[in-house]
Amino acid sequence: MQRFDPRIYLFTVGHFAIDWAQGAIPALLPYFIATCGWSYQDAGTIVFANILLSSILQPVFGYYSDRVSRPWFAPLGIVISGACIAALPFVTDYGLVFACSMFSGLGSAIYHPEAARMVNGLAGAHKGKALGTFSVGGNAGFAAGPLFAGFCAYVVGVEGLLFYAVFNTAVALVLHHRMPDILRDMQAQEPAVAEGGQAVEAKNDWRSFGKLTILIFARSIGFDGCNAFLPLYLISVLSATAATGSFALTILFALGAVITYFGGILADRLGYVRGCASRSSS
Repeated sequence: MQRFDPRIYLFTVGHFAIDWAQGAIPALLPYFIATCGWSYQDAGTIVFANILLSSILQPVFGYYSDRVSRPWFAPLGIVISGACIAALPFVTDYGLVFACSMFSGLGSAIYHPEAARMVNGLAGAHKGKALGTFSVGGNAGFAAGPLFAGFCAYVVGVEGLLFYAVFNTAVALVLHHRMPDILRDMQAQEPAVAEGGQAVEAKNDWRSFGKLTILIFARSIGFDGCNAFLPLYLISVLSATAATGSFALTILFALGAVITYFGGILADRLGYVRGCASRSSS
């Protein structure tokens, strides 16, 4: 059986770098409310800016990636997300914070389609584990981002957010350095599938896609609601500290990372969709 390609872990770290930047934004909302006098609506709009551009552009970049792949988008997205968070200590104007949050979401939109495509190409027979591992990077990033951002904003000084740029740039450079080998191996695997006679013409299943989209939409409402307002609720209603609010997000997303990883392994063993095996054999 084909072994699990360890280079998938590199994209997992890249996913971590993207989402620890995204996870920093909700944890910083109490800081901006206290220092800039924002309302909760102002704070929620900052999160909206981050999610909006990412949500709109990610399918566009995915469509583009299927037709004209741009592998360098993956490291570029990592750099953009980290740089935007690192800029926050030096801006207090609401419009500039809004722009930093929005363009951090742009980095996320750039990274995900190309990275997911390459992880799928390297996965072989371990697609469930590979995509589960890749997703764990994002969940772990969402868990670590609030913890580190809260540590910077409320303990050592908000200038510590500069480390987001340092870490993300380092990850992007390593990924960029390994990219030629990854692309060469992916291209070598494609003819092998065709020669084995196992290539199947892919068709879009829009009905199933619509069902899945509804489920993801419903899940995202709860996810992003907790992401944006859980720290504010703990601070305002339960009189918790800002650091406690950040830690609550870390616990939430750490549980998600663990469950996602084991879910990927179970998908490889039990199947991805109930009933597929019976349909294919009939």
